[in-house]
Amino acid sequence: MNALLLLASLVTLQDTSRLTLAAAVRRALERQPSVAAAREAQDAARASVGEARAPLLPRVLAGFSTTQSKIGTLVYPLSGLDPRNPPVFNTTVSQGSIALNYTLFDFGGRASQVQRAQAEERRAEAALDATSAALVSRVANAYLRVLTTRDVLQAQEHRRAALQAEATRIARVEAQGKAAHVEVLRLAAEAAGARADEVGARSQLDVAQRDLAQLVALRLDSGGVRVVPVRLTDTTVADRATLVATAQANSPEVIEARRT
Repeated sequence: MNALLLLASLVTLQDTSRLTLAAAVRRALERQPSVAAAREAQDAARASVGEARAPLLPRVLAGFSTTQSKIGTLVYPLSGLDPRNPPVFNTTVSQGSIALNYTLFDFGGRASQVQRAQAEERRAEAALDATSAALVSRVANAYLRVLTTRDVLQAQEHRRAALQAEATRIARVEAQGKAAHVEVLRLAAEAAGARADEVGARSQLDVAQRDLAQLVALRLDSGGVRVVPVRLTDTTVADRATLVATAQANSPEVIEARRT
């Protein structure tokens, strides 16, 4: 699965009290209805292959019947009557039968059905891989967006605190007649803008946390989604040709297109 390459290049710090990227991906793959539907479709396609292969095997038919009558049925002898040997009659007669059928040649009809079912199975498998890869990508993007917006919010909080502290200092200096009133107004305006930016960053973080919680089927509490920071394990950047070849080799859509 090509989207899992993202997980291979990222490592999370171990923290059992917070959500890691690997845990988020695992929860999403286990709980998202789209992946469950694709998995059910794959199971149905696999069962269709077994059903298509069934006519290739011999068929054994067994039957059993019991007949009961008031008058009685001739049991022995069946070929004729002998006055010296009276026939045997029985009111209950049971009969059984076994038949074995096997088709030797059908002009490729059964083989074509098996090939068609196998193609459907491969298509269902590719659809499951594509659905899972898309979900992994969405979860990773949502996870990283939570981390990014959280860092932005912290930066805005520090900026607002610094501007407020500077505005307080300039106000004291102005009271001593050592600063212009326009400088006080400028810092007040910047502090007000910083508070607005902080509110915006907090809203973006709330939206990012809700998106991630929806993807991983996680219930939000007052503290939001507590995620673990991630970092790249390998910062080596491959050339374009290598990246394209890797993407083509792992893309479910490309693999299915080559098969067909």
